[in-house]
Amino acid sequence: TESSSPSSAPVSNFSEAPVAVPSTLPSASPSVSPYPTTVPTQSPSTKPSLSHSPTTVPSQLPSGEPSGSPSDTPTKAPATDNNKCYDTPNNWYDADGEDFNCAWYQQGNNCQLFGDSYKNFGKTANEACCGCGGGTEPVCKNIENWHDAGGTKYNCAWYKKFDRCELYGDFFENFGYTANKACCACKR
Repeated sequence: TESSSPSSAPVSNFSEAPVAVPSTLPSASPSVSPYPTTVPTQSPSTKPSLSHSPTTVPSQLPSGEPSGSPSDTPTKAPATDNNKCYDTPNNWYDADGEDFNCAWYQQGNNCQLFGDSYKNFGKTANEACCGCGGGTEPVCKNIENWHDAGGTKYNCAWYKKFDRCELYGDFFENFGYTANKACCACKR
């Protein structure tokens, strides 16, 4: 006779399509299906998934091994001191106390609301804090031994004279830089 209750023995083969009604009893072993699930599980699996196609979302962590082949485009150079801004004076805080420092002003729109008030150490937050548009830039350094594609004569000292940065500073790239990127005199 046919029964409407689920069988107590696990099914060893699977159908070509998922069933419309799930079983109410757990199976003795994990089910095997050629179809991926449409709903993520509550906890991660302990084994990697076996996929023959790449993921569409990049990993948040680097892989344990190098890729083995160079990329087609160069990587960005690391930031240098030429790109840094420093809060000044160091460890600045406003007239209401140490809780109202540059880190506090950088939250939300505190710079806009309060940045021109509560002067301390001779400066407001908008003058002292990099996050508010203040602070100081470190001393600029020319890219060492740079000259443009025209030859060694056309170096940062040459560009510093007259209006050469304005006239030629975006041309004649060499070593990955134009004069407007390599020479302090051109970075105004």
